Amino acid sequence: MKEKIKLDLLWFTLTPENNFDFAILNSERLFYSKLFKALIRFPSFRVVFMIRLAQFLSNFSKVCSYPFFKYLSFFHHISVSYYSEIEGGLRLPHPTNIIISASRVGKMVTIGQNVTIGGNFGKRDQDGYKTPVIGAFSFLSAGCVIGGPIIIGNDVIVGANSVVVRDIVAHSIVSGNPLIKFKPKTRSRDVKNIYLDSFYMGLDESQVFTILTYE
Repeated sequence: MKEKIKLDLLWFTLTPENNFDFAILNSERLFYSKLFKALIRFPSFRVVFMIRLAQFLSNFSKVCSYPFFKYLSFFHHISVSYYSEIEGGLRLPHPTNIIISASRVGKMVTIGQNVTIGGNFGKRDQDGYKTPVIGAFSFLSAGCVIGGPIIIGNDVIVGANSVVVRDIVAHSIVSGNPLIKFKPKTRSRDVKNIYLDSFYMGLDESQVFTILTYE
């Protein structure tokens, strides 16, 4: 749990030059200092922290985790499946009206408001999964729907109010209902367009490797 929260906190160390402060991953003192400040200053982080607590407690007792899931549902209209595997680096900029029922959510995923991630009328893939797999560094814009036993590759942007019911390859931008735009992302160091024209937010390869291999 602690390792996941450390990656969650990385979002709040992002500099204008688009670099993360990785010292937080190795310094316990810095981690607890950042954690305390983030819990006070950032409501969106408090919601992510509550999700972490709820899922952690659900591993031991559904009864103990129930109040936390109920809090998320009542105050933020957020529903998270007990069985969704959510890796570190989750970011919810506007934490309201979100449903997360995914087989797996990768590292450093951003989920906007009014997003639904779930099954598609009980359909299963060849491995028996009914819910989506979301790749690392993906960005799910407001109002989008991700449905079915599909795989969203790493570093994918899903446009606002899009409906995705098929696999999406890595480094893609998709949008529409049904999907009408489908194109690979291109490399760019333009920080103003990091979510539109860059692989992995324009991060250096060493930073991407550090995040993806951090346990």
